[in-house]
Amino acid sequence: MGFDLLPLHKIPKYSRECADVLNEEWKRSLTARLHTFEKSRDEFPVNLVLLENAKTAEAFVVGHSRLSLVQGQQCPSCLVESVIIRKKLRGTGLGRILMEKTEEFAKRSGLEMMYLTTHDKEKFYSHLGYEVCSPIVFLGSDIIPEHLAAKLMKNLIIYDNENTVVKQQSEQQEHHCGDKDEQSVHNKSDSITRNNENDLDSNDSKRVPQIPAPPSAPLCCPAPPPPPPVAQPRKKSDISRFDPSKVIWMKKSLK
Repeated sequence: MGFDLLPLHKIPKYSRECADVLNEEWKRSLTARLHTFEKSRDEFPVNLVLLENAKTAEAFVVGHSRLSLVQGQQCPSCLVESVIIRKKLRGTGLGRILMEKTEEFAKRSGLEMMYLTTHDKEKFYSHLGYEVCSPIVFLGSDIIPEHLAAKLMKNLIIYDNENTVVKQQSEQQEHHCGDKDEQSVHNKSDSITRNNENDLDSNDSKRVPQIPAPPSAPLCCPAPPPPPPVAQPRKKSDISRFDPSKVIWMKKSLK
């Protein structure tokens, strides 16, 4: 009995079975699964399928993993995701075999660093040599080619700088608007005072002290933001694997 890890796009007859294995853990439509598999290619991203007895008529899907390139790192890097073992075969050491063969595939492809995310398997990956790291920027190389992704990452930095300038300009506008409103209030107050003085001079017997109206708040001042919503405790079953507060980033050098 042996196990082989092969690119799914080279053995598409196992696509349906591989989709069933993934849907045991993460429910999606068959159409969506097959559409994702169609993006698998030698240049990455690549869907990998772990087969038992791959060279025999009794071959069947044991597990699956997916590798995508990561842009903007100092060394050639990839992200491994959708790591899954058929449910009835879990707890038999196949998860380690799947990860080791996935790492070997990545090394043969010239990659030197592997990243992954988890929310409940940190101990398992730690035993395989992975360590907790900071989150990385991942744009999805199956949708955006690597050279375009690098360009977009540069634009993101410029976009952040533009946001800063816009914010500063907005603050300046608010400041000038406040000065303008304040000047308008003073002008209006002076006008009221002059009119009152003229009325009093024309009819001293009806002299009544006039109290100017309090200045109104500048019209451009924004209303205070609403109070933040109070987070409600959630059951463990309600926590999504995509919940940013629960995701743990890990990495391992393949050198």
